[in-house]
Amino acid sequence: SYGIGFMPTIPQQEIDKTLNAIKDLTQVTYQLKGKRYLYGIHHLNQENLEKQFGSEVLKKWVEIKKETDPKNLLKVSFKIGIG
Repeated sequence: SYGIGFMPTIPQQEIDKTLNAIKDLTQVTYQLKGKRYLYGIHHLNQENLEKQFGSEVLKKWVEIKKETDPKNLLKVSFKIGIG
């Protein structure tokens, strides 16, 4: 098993190019059954969250979130809802 992380320092004019490269490298990482080391830039969508953590873990997160924050006062920066 292996992991990969991205934390680039880049000029402003290279941001879009770099984000696209990170997106591509993320897909290669998951195709090879690897995991992302989640610090810095990660922008994971629902499909990638499931590849990273597994659908059972995400379902458990949703249960815990509903139990501990029923009014949804604590926002998360990504959607963890399942289907």
